[in-house]
Amino acid sequence: MAQLVQQFHPVQWARGVFYGWWLVLFTGVFLALVITPFFDTLSIWNVALKDEFGWTFFQLNLAWTFSRMEGGLLGPLEGWLTARFGTRRMVVVGLAVLGAGFMLFSNIHDLWLFYLSFIIMSFGVGLGTWLAMMTALNNWFVRKKTIAIGLSSLITRLVAIPLVLLITWAVDPEAAHLGWRTASRVIGIILFLLAIPAYLFVRNRPEDYGQLPDGDQPRGTVVSSEPALPHAADEIAEEPSFTVRQALRTSAFWNISIGQALTTMLNVALVANLALMFNDYRDEGLSTQLAGRVITVYLGIWTVFQAIGGYLGDRLPKNVVIFAFNSIMAGSVLFLTRVQSVPMAYVFAVLFGIGNGGRSPSTTSIRGDYFGRKSFPMILGLSMVPLNITLIAGPLLTGLYRDAKGSFILPLEVMVALTFVGGFFFLVARKPNPPSP
Repeated sequence: MAQLVQQFHPVQWARGVFYGWWLVLFTGVFLALVITPFFDTLSIWNVALKDEFGWTFFQLNLAWTFSRMEGGLLGPLEGWLTARFGTRRMVVVGLAVLGAGFMLFSNIHDLWLFYLSFIIMSFGVGLGTWLAMMTALNNWFVRKKTIAIGLSSLITRLVAIPLVLLITWAVDPEAAHLGWRTASRVIGIILFLLAIPAYLFVRNRPEDYGQLPDGDQPRGTVVSSEPALPHAADEIAEEPSFTVRQALRTSAFWNISIGQALTTMLNVALVANLALMFNDYRDEGLSTQLAGRVITVYLGIWTVFQAIGGYLGDRLPKNVVIFAFNSIMAGSVLFLTRVQSVPMAYVFAVLFGIGNGGRSPSTTSIRGDYFGRKSFPMILGLSMVPLNITLIAGPLLTGLYRDAKGSFILPLEVMVALTFVGGFFFLVARKPNPPSP
């Protein structure tokens, strides 16, 4: 009995778990706390700002445009800084900048301050959130990269679901609960405090701690009663190791970059305008609160299909997995343009969650599979330049058309078509041959 208790002692069990999996857990919770207030609930903030200041749809979407201009200009620099200083330092700096942006946002009274606060928040997100944490996971996993990224994304969505409901409850001007200014200050304080556990938990590379990616052991090493993988070290040595220049010379880099640019534009335009779009159909029962619930539903479905997409991405060609789920996502938004009732809104949420959740893990891990770990952050940063160009155009043109014509439909339909085109760019992105030594 004593041996059984010792075998399943939680502290000893926790110490025996490969640290990369603890990093997956932390990444999931961390990204939910950071990205949900800035990205997933963007349209909820826009409703509150429009109610208080009366700004146009174009003016509201222009804030996202300015923030993406930062990403397009500084994305490569952020990748270089992550490679140079490591994920841990970049996360702490990014949280400080993002927290300061939310504090400034809570005190805005003019349009230019709104834009400035968004630029600062976007800079914080770029420095210390998604790119930095994906670099860390790419360092800690090779064979299990897609499932690790998918699992972290699953955790992110699980934590994001109650956060979306809470932020909607606090910010919605019709509900008159906490108010968007107070909510923004609370979020800023939480982000400042989050820097402490981030510094303690984040570790840059397994090699810095005498480990190998995926928890593998060096050849001939035996841990506990389980034999080490006999060729684990050889497998790490044989993974592709592209430099930035070598990656830029491959067609796969450009196909992936253009594919993600065309497919993500629709996603961001929708996130920025969903609640505003629902407010156009109040007579049919659509509302800001419903938008919050729809976001919650598609995040829940997204959560399940993050895991499914990660599982499939490790067993099937990633470009094919991305193409299939991307097509479902595009079809769901085409359905959304016909939505004028509450049940139809929830059908959209289910389809959108399946498509977006299933494609997400592979769109990140495919770069690590194709180009290796050596220059991953810089390759990822450079590949985001085309993405940020389309992220500028999508919400901006959507808001401009809504102000002029009173509808979101046509720009969304155009972006649906571009999303299908982007899926084909992923489909033809074949794994390049490893570079010569």
